[in-house]
This record gives sequence, structure tokens and C-alpha cells, in this order.
Amino acid sequence: MVVAEALVNGVPVICTAQAPWAVLNEKQIGWSIPICVKRLSETINEAYTMRAALKEMGLRGRTYAIETLSWPALTKQMTFQYTRCFVND
Repeated sequence: MVVAEALVNGVPVICTAQAPWAVLNEKQIGWSIPICVKRLSETINEAYTMRAALKEMGLRGRTYAIETLSWPALTKQMTFQYTRCFVND
């Protein structure tokens, strides 16, 4: 939940690649990195040096979260899946 909460609040996220958040890299809304202290340090330094771009990353993250992780978006996805499973054409 913390990743989704950060995104909806416009905060770019750094998390491990073992978590199911590869979309962070794909959508340029954060970083999904291997578990490695050196890589974490490099990523924090990268984020610090691109502070102006962080705002845009945050805006993209917020848009992504609202479009895919909000209750209305999840309800729409679940309705589609239930309809697909239980309604015959």
C-alpha cells in the first residue's frame, strides 16, 4: 500500500525489484531496483540530482495511480473480470 499511497500523492518511489512494481521503471514514475546497498545509494543520488524532474515523475505517478489503482478503476476492472467469467454471450 505504501507504494500506491506515495504515487497517488505525487511522490516518486524507490523499491526493490522483488516487489511487483516494475511499472515504476516502465512509466518513469520511480525506480524498481535490485536489492543492493550500492544500487540504492546510486538511485538516491540520481533522484537528488534530478530534483526538477521529480515533480514531473510525481505527476505521472499520480495520474497512473488514479487511472489504475483508485477504487473506481479497480471496481471497473473487477466488474469486467466478473462479467467475463460469469456472463454468457
